[in-house]
Amino acid sequence: MQRSALQMYGQLSIAPAQAPGYDYLVKVGNVGDIGYNPDEYKEREMVALSALKTQCAQARVVGETAIHHGTVPLQGKPAKTYFMRVKCG
Repeated sequence: MQRSALQMYGQLSIAPAQAPGYDYLVKVGNVGDIGYNPDEYKEREMVALSALKTQCAQARVVGETAIHHGTVPLQGKPAKTYFMRVKCG
């Protein structure tokens, strides 16, 4: 799934850090698409770093928290939101 589609459906957002140790908090929902599995860490990482490419030089994920909140309608899989802590430089 492309970044713009994730953003359009509210499944991708970026916020400045609220604590020391990282620069941005990237929210990635686990809405999948053909060729994209948001439950795979490397795919979420790619989306998060790509979303910050222009504003965060040499970005790297320094932590992640997953919040479980029920199941995905019609799919029956666990619904999750991943919060990725990203450090610049």
